[in-house]
Amino acid sequence: MTDEIVPLPDTFIHPRSNQPAKGHSGRMAEIKFFHVFKHLIDENVRWSTKKENIYKKYDIVSSKDKYGKMDVKAEKDAIDKGTVWIEYQNGDGYPGWIYGEADFIVFDLFTEFIFVRRTDLLIKTNLLTKGSVYINETEGLNKYVPKYKALYKPYRRDNRLDILTKIKTNDILDIYAHSLRIPNHLRDQKYRTNL
Repeated sequence: MTDEIVPLPDTFIHPRSNQPAKGHSGRMAEIKFFHVFKHLIDENVRWSTKKENIYKKYDIVSSKDKYGKMDVKAEKDAIDKGTVWIEYQNGDGYPGWIYGEADFIVFDLFTEFIFVRRTDLLIKTNLLTKGSVYINETEGLNKYVPKYKALYKPYRRDNRLDILTKIKTNDILDIYAHSLRIPNHLRDQKYRTNL
């Protein structure tokens, strides 16, 4: 199979923040995904508005119902350490992206993007963290652990109100709905999102 060349974007400046993607794994993942998805799947895909991104927790909207609204997650520790972060509550104390309105959470896994239905990911994460991660009125039961011990346990950053946990990358590989191969020319270290 020949590798289809996806044209690189004219700029690696993120359209919502107007900030460069280089050195910021989240922005790089979103820009890379947007351009691959636009070229290979849906030429009418669009960026979410700033309000949609902040309040509804998604980054990209497909014109195809099969994909809908997508929240893109950078590789971070998914390959090197075999874990992905899940946000139950954000740093300001509001519901995290796992409770947003995205149809899919799209994980950048360096060689491919994996699409996991947000609702399936929530169910799976709740099962894996049952009895250790609490939210809402039971939040006081959390026994926060250091970042390196956060697998299936609650973690909170200093001076923040977030509730985060890690699950294994393999935990998402058995529930994904779609995948999208990342073309070889975008599998370069300069486009990697594991910072």
